[in-house]
Amino acid sequence: MADLLSALADARAALLGIPNAPPVLLPGDEDPDTPEVIVLDWVSNTGLPQYGGTPTSKRVQVTAYAATLARALELSEQARTAMREAGFGFLASRPAPDPDAIGVISEHRR
Repeated sequence: MADLLSALADARAALLGIPNAPPVLLPGDEDPDTPEVIVLDWVSNTGLPQYGGTPTSKRVQVTAYAATLARALELSEQARTAMREAGFGFLASRPAPDPDAIGVISEHRR
């Protein structure tokens, strides 16, 4: 669990380093009520064969929300770059299933 918490801390630091980044939230953080936000959460440390995972894989999920799809995709790309520079590999991305917001989810593994 300590490794996973370390991975989350490193990921958050990387995301906070994005120039002009919106707020970076963790589960349980208060919603800042801004049109843009990045949400960071852990996915699992159980490893999934379809991603080539192992039981010790540290997987995190980054969701970029914005007022437009173009901006959400731009934020997601900036987050992907920051995560790669912090040593996280990109796994996959998909639209966020949130009916009240426009977002893109990306999964990363270290």
